[in-house]
Amino acid sequence: MMNVPPHIYETAAEMRRAYAAVRSRCFGPPPPRVRYEPEPEPPPPAPPPKRPTPKPVVVDELTRKLRPRQIITAVAEAHGLEPAKLVSKRFRGGAREFQARQEIAKRLRFECGMSYPQIGRVMRRDHTTVMRMVDDAFRARHMERMSRQSPASKGRRNRANGK
Repeated sequence: MMNVPPHIYETAAEMRRAYAAVRSRCFGPPPPRVRYEPEPEPPPPAPPPKRPTPKPVVVDELTRKLRPRQIITAVAEAHGLEPAKLVSKRFRGGAREFQARQEIAKRLRFECGMSYPQIGRVMRRDHTTVMRMVDDAFRARHMERMSRQSPASKGRRNRANGK
């Protein structure tokens, strides 16, 4: 072990000077003090380019309200029925009325863009009933299309299935 004479420092300044001298002998001179300036803040990002706003669709409220009635009356006239009976809650009718209601529901859905609950309110039916009407209308159309196929194509299809 090394004999180190005890140092008695009179002031704190002497102690700091002695510490600095020992430090410089052991580790070299202290590094220069660098004052770091905070980096300037980057400019805010540019706002995204504005998309062109679509032109507002002008809908005539009067036409919009008359449209379902126009479809109902047109279908009723085509089927030879009264419009009031097709949207009546009590009158059920037969196959002619059922097909007319299917057509009304399908046309209101796809020509007017109405939702099933909206169609249900117009026709005084539950929305699930309206969904079934539209689905059945498409099934009936598909079956009609299949029945119009030529017998030769039917035979080819059946032979391919092994029947």
